[in-house]
Amino acid sequence: KLIPFPKYVLTRHSQRWRRGDWTDDTDQWILILETLTETNNGEPDEVVFAKKLENWIRNGYPMLGDHGGMGLGANVSQ
Repeated sequence: KLIPFPKYVLTRHSQRWRRGDWTDDTDQWILILETLTETNNGEPDEVVFAKKLENWIRNGYPMLGDHGGMGLGANVSQ
């Protein structure tokens, strides 16, 4: 069920996502949180994160109907 958002404005940027979907920024935060919770000492493991990021780029979150990650920015791609 969608949360009501009465003043939703469709822009050139926001039209890339289905209404009610979240952005690639949220996807990437989920990857970061998964990485932090899967490490033994709570320290980020950049290799684990990189593998998750690569998998997300190729597949997105298929359980949510994604076919690949969207919006890998210049900073993240480095």
